Amino acid sequence: MCSSDLADAAGWRWAMAVAALFAIGCAVAVTAALPASRNFVPRPRGGAELGAMARVALADPALRSLYLLGACAVGTLVAVFNALGFRLTSAPFHLSLGAISLLYLVYPLGTVSSTVSGALADRFGRRAVLPSGCALAVLGVLLTMLPSLAAIVAGLAFLTAGFFVMHGLASGWVAVRAHLAGASASQAAAFYLCSYYVGSSVFGSLGGSAWSAYGWGGVGLLALALLACAGVATARLRRIPVLRGSALPALG
Repeated sequence: MCSSDLADAAGWRWAMAVAALFAIGCAVAVTAALPASRNFVPRPRGGAELGAMARVALADPALRSLYLLGACAVGTLVAVFNALGFRLTSAPFHLSLGAISLLYLVYPLGTVSSTVSGALADRFGRRAVLPSGCALAVLGVLLTMLPSLAAIVAGLAFLTAGFFVMHGLASGWVAVRAHLAGASASQAAAFYLCSYYVGSSVFGSLGGSAWSAYGWGGVGLLALALLACAGVATARLRRIPVLRGSALPALG
């Protein structure tokens, strides 16, 4: 029985508990199955060295734009998906939790969009392809504003595809840019992930608050405002000079 069916039968608390237990079981299984690391030699670093490396990862304007882009992109996705359940269980839709869970079937579109955008980025550069992800996400949010279930589903599909274009390109770009900028790729990736999850938690929560205060119009305005910030970050990335020093300079 999937968690949505369990939520319909026993309530959301039991569904969350089962999902949490499943996640713990997966973590234990992965930990037990992973082979031991090989050829890895840890190197201790002092606080001063770590601080200097962090400053480099925060000083580069392209990396800062990528951190902002990741936070706003995932914040948009989580805010919309978090609040959408409240909208669709209310009038005029009155969908069950099981029916609403089927909307997550749009997620495989993210695999397609990230794969296609990656291939296009290899050919034309990330700077040229990234705006298309933002445009797809904006179109998706606008479609969810329509009072039609078909339009909402289509909007979620466009939003999901656009998000994975942005996140897929940005997350890969962080390591490349950090290497060319002389920063630690692992630290830059950590800053990106920190921004990503802060955006997910903070903006995702704001989506619920926007729904409570202003209905779906408030959620849509919040999502569009976040995408506007993502668009600003994308525009900045197009203006920041490319760092040379790679066989693929357009990717820096």
